[in-house]
Amino acid sequence: MESKYSLLVNIGNPNEISIINLIEEINKQHRNNVQIKYESLPVDDPKKRKPNIDLAKKILNWEPLIDIDEGHSKTYKYYMK
Repeated sequence: MESKYSLLVNIGNPNEISIINLIEEINKQHRNNVQIKYESLPVDDPKKRKPNIDLAKKILNWEPLIDIDEGHSKTYKYYMK
């Protein structure tokens, strides 16, 4: 946000995880029982979501500092307040 770079830069976690695995981890971590409802995917929906953060590393000197489990734990606790 403080960079002078004005073009788009992909920010995300380059470690790919499926939505099913993500929900299972969240359920386990927070003792939830989120029900999964399967729907048809939109025609243009990407099958893989793995951001390339090479530009963020190069231009912004940025990369994620915490893993996905810790990030979800912190986010969950924040929203439960």
